[in-house]
Amino acid sequence: MTLNIKGETLGNAHFSIDYLRSPETYRLGDKVAIIGARNVAMDAARTAKRSGCSEVTVLYRGNFDDMSATKKEIEEAKEDGILFKLYRTPVEILDDGVKLINKEDHNNEKEELFKCDTTIITISQKPKNNIVSNTTKLETNRSGLIIADEKGNTTRPGVFGSGDVVTGAKTVVEAVAHAKIVAEAIEEYCKNNAWAMKA
Repeated sequence: MTLNIKGETLGNAHFSIDYLRSPETYRLGDKVAIIGARNVAMDAARTAKRSGCSEVTVLYRGNFDDMSATKKEIEEAKEDGILFKLYRTPVEILDDGVKLINKEDHNNEKEELFKCDTTIITISQKPKNNIVSNTTKLETNRSGLIIADEKGNTTRPGVFGSGDVVTGAKTVVEAVAHAKIVAEAIEEYCKNNAWAMKA
């Protein structure tokens, strides 16, 4: 899912789903902007900070109470030195930063430039609609997430689901922990159904 604003394809703009997969391969520079306020945003911000970025700032359109991230995640981000700019709506990503609408004063909204070397976009990653619509017997809930039990069994036998496509946005740690449980369930399924898989 994208922000649908100009500049998302620039070389200094990255999506958290890609960055968190292999943060060591990215050269972010000193100053980083994080767009979004889910748990994954806090993950990306803290990872960037721990990777050597001197200043990491979360840009968010609302206040702390509006954030999807848990209070624990937000507090831990603050403890790590993550900064927050609230009531800021991104309208364009530029080579030298992010153009924002400052909505602190609702009666006097103004445009401003937040200067940074890199922008990481951490808005919700939704399941690919074509995967669900083209796979029979694979059911989703009202939020578009795949229905699965704690071991990843979906409504279609032999098809497993894990991570954000099942739970919605969670932390990377939670996603990895769930993936390990599902991987064990897949291994068990393959052992018990080896005859069917050979047919």
